[in-house]
Amino acid sequence: AWADQLPASCLLLCECHGGTALETPEAAAAFFAPLDPERFRIIVHITGDADALSAWFVPLGPRIAHLHLQLRDTDPLTDVGRQRLDACARIVRAHGFHGTASIEFTRGIGPNESMDRLYANALVDLAAFRAAWSH
Repeated sequence: AWADQLPASCLLLCECHGGTALETPEAAAAFFAPLDPERFRIIVHITGDADALSAWFVPLGPRIAHLHLQLRDTDPLTDVGRQRLDACARIVRAHGFHGTASIEFTRGIGPNESMDRLYANALVDLAAFRAAWSH
């Protein structure tokens, strides 16, 4: 009913993650199955966990319209961080993703956070994401 009140051109995105009604890929796939896939899409998170990301792309790949990039627990400048990010980029490419992405969180959020440090970390994350997607 809510969607019917919006212009037909309005793309509706659901942010699916833990702590929400659609916190698992299975729950999201069941919920979205009867809905128009061109209008009702989802946002998933890239945290550096390739297995978790793949779990979303396998059943819902065509519905994924936006990626929230968040490396609050992964430093992309380390070898491990780069490897984790590269693995996620391979999954996204393998599923033919052509949507949008934004940096949602970076290292340093929380108590005593510094805007300068957050911005500097976000710039590092942006460069790392661009590098991972370019190869």
